Amino acid sequence: MDNKKFLGLNKFNKRAFVSIALLILFALLFFSAVAIQIIEINHRGSFAEHACTFIHVICGIIFTAIAIFHIVYNWKTLIRYIKG
Repeated sequence: MDNKKFLGLNKFNKRAFVSIALLILFALLFFSAVAIQIIEINHRGSFAEHACTFIHVICGIIFTAIAIFHIVYNWKTLIRYIKG
């Protein structure tokens, strides 16, 4: 048996990639938001607050772009699901 076929490495799975990317970005958005709130209390205007805000904004932009791609890529499936 071919190892690539056994491991499922023949084809790049876009749906799995997008789903995992959205999950990771969502977690980063959540934790960066919490970090911003905690840092804001103790160190207002510090480099750490600016770095967390930068990470949060960049992750938010990427998350939005991938979410739009996810909706477009799965449009037919979503419509079928809504119609029942």
